[in-house]
Amino acid sequence: MKNTKYINELIFNKLGQTAKILKKLDTTNNDVYIISSNNKEYILKFYKNRTWPEDGKNLYVNSLLEKNNIPFAKVVAYTRDCDFSDGGYILEEKIKGGSVNMDKLSTNEGEEYYSLLAKFIKKVHQIKFDNFGYINNGKPLYSNFYEFLKDDLEDHSKLLIENNLISQEDLKRIQKHFKDVFANGNFKPCLCHGDLSLRNAIVYNNKLVLIDYDDSMVLPAFADIARMTFDMRPYKAYLSWRQAFLNSYFQDIDEFKTYENFEKTYHIYCAIDWIDFALKKGYDYTNLYDYLKTLLSSID
Repeated sequence: MKNTKYINELIFNKLGQTAKILKKLDTTNNDVYIISSNNKEYILKFYKNRTWPEDGKNLYVNSLLEKNNIPFAKVVAYTRDCDFSDGGYILEEKIKGGSVNMDKLSTNEGEEYYSLLAKFIKKVHQIKFDNFGYINNGKPLYSNFYEFLKDDLEDHSKLLIENNLISQEDLKRIQKHFKDVFANGNFKPCLCHGDLSLRNAIVYNNKLVLIDYDDSMVLPAFADIARMTFDMRPYKAYLSWRQAFLNSYFQDIDEFKTYENFEKTYHIYCAIDWIDFALKKGYDYTNLYDYLKTLLSSID
């Protein structure tokens, strides 16, 4: 746990009140605490990575959400320069309600929550941009979704090739398939959460609010949804939850069919991205690799 004295000093300097650490959350990438000060709760997150999320992104995304009347966790303090953490910290108001424990979620509860999630994220997806890619203070750089994906795919494939998980020929085959599917698609850039999941949702009185936009990017809405369905696969109720979300999100049958074709190919990118992350962190990637091989067997 971070130094309690330091956290107390930080909170006092920002809020003018003493603080109590209620809980340290179990997270992978950052040190995150629930803090209480003056009978109000906050989330204090110390970033371990100096370059992610991109400088200025959190505040910029919050301004977009506020402008569009979309609920979010309001930022109280934010800096990338901090004596006690290489990546800085962010202090946010804690949204009233509880997080969703997906491991204990019944099929029916999941269907209800995913329906709520679909309605919420659809509002976020209404925030439009001109270009695709990493947000970088509100200025994504790619005019074409395929060009962004091609560059990102090549970057995430390097470790897989070095570890003989895929070959250069595999990469060329994937790139060709991506070009066939994505190069001429009429995809519109919009704000995407980047880690769309019930794990990043707070539920209270049958209402749902998304939190944690650290991974937000500007992509087609389909990409946000497809990454969500990719992450849902290990759960037994996956097909029911997926259908509940898609039924609530899509009103047009043609759009739904277009999404399903998009999803199959985008899962290849998600698998490579996650295996790259697992290799860097030393995590087990056996199931991911098996799924990737299955996906690759279905393309020319």
